[in-house]
Amino acid sequence: MPYIGRSSDFGVRTRYNFTASGGETSLTGSDDNGKTLAFTDGAYTDVYLNGVLLVQGDDYSLGANTITGLTALSASDVVEVISYDVFNVADTVPASTGGEFFGGIEADRYQNADSFSEDFTVGANKNALLVGPVTLTGTVTVNGTLTVV
Repeated sequence: MPYIGRSSDFGVRTRYNFTASGGETSLTGSDDNGKTLAFTDGAYTDVYLNGVLLVQGDDYSLGANTITGLTALSASDVVEVISYDVFNVADTVPASTGGEFFGGIEADRYQNADSFSEDFTVGANKNALLVGPVTLTGTVTVNGTLTVV
């Protein structure tokens, strides 16, 4: 599943492993590694029995952080649950504030036009990009790198 996500320190998916003692028809709570089963959205949760992907609605159901409706498990059956995290991408550079941000990347200029009439300078150790076609009628001073595409 492709995703845009958080760093691997936080994880985008969580894997739970349960080993059956025999007779279980539901799973909840802590897995074999002490992680407590939790998922945000059942549509992003996969359940495997001994390596075979089960079908939600046919082979099992989901409750509040619980896998239910399993056919009675045999001793030593392994159930693996993979839960994919759901997240929202924030608008970190809102258009209401001009759409500029400073830090690791500096956006000193944005102009959605096909010509520049004012003078501008690309500073030393700085990079600038122009996407053409573009007409420059002002003075352009390049002390760093200017790339025109």
